[in-house]
Amino acid sequence: MLWTNQNLWVMHENGPGGSPILWNDLLIFHMDGSDRQFIAALEKKTGKLAWQTRRPVR
Repeated sequence: MLWTNQNLWVMHENGPGGSPILWNDLLIFHMDGSDRQFIAALEKKTGKLAWQTRRPVR
C-alpha cells in the first residue's frame, strides 16, 4: 500500500460501494453517505485531496 486517506468520512447505512476511476494522475470516486454526498479526486501518488464537490440528492 502506497498511502491511505481517512479524511473523507461519511456515514454509510449499508456499507460503501462504487467504482473508482483512475484518470491521468487522479483517483476519482463518489461517496454517498446518509449524512453527506460528494464526488472527490485524490492525487494518485500521494493520496492528497485534489478537489471535492457536493453531489445533491433528489
